[in-house]
Amino acid sequence: MSNICVFSQDTSQRWKDVCEGAPAAHCDNIGKVAYSNESNPITMRDLRVGTIVGVAWMEKGSTVSPSGSQLILAPGNAYYYIIDDGASDSFLRECEEIDAK
Repeated sequence: MSNICVFSQDTSQRWKDVCEGAPAAHCDNIGKVAYSNESNPITMRDLRVGTIVGVAWMEKGSTVSPSGSQLILAPGNAYYYIIDDGASDSFLRECEEIDAK
């Protein structure tokens, strides 16, 4: 028996883009390419993650994992980039872990 919890999210429900309506922190990076920054493990630094398509505010304990993957909860209140890698459903990465170029 596996100890991994798989989260299934209704695909009609997505993270709310806080940039729709009123500008918020990090919104100027929408459309830029996201790269893992120096806060990531050395083997993941400067790795192209995808294109930033929005910004979401997630409260501590909120689900930040994409549908069908292992359940990941936000460790604290933070802004997250909504990222499209072109190959799978969009996913979240904490803004502080990303360099936008």
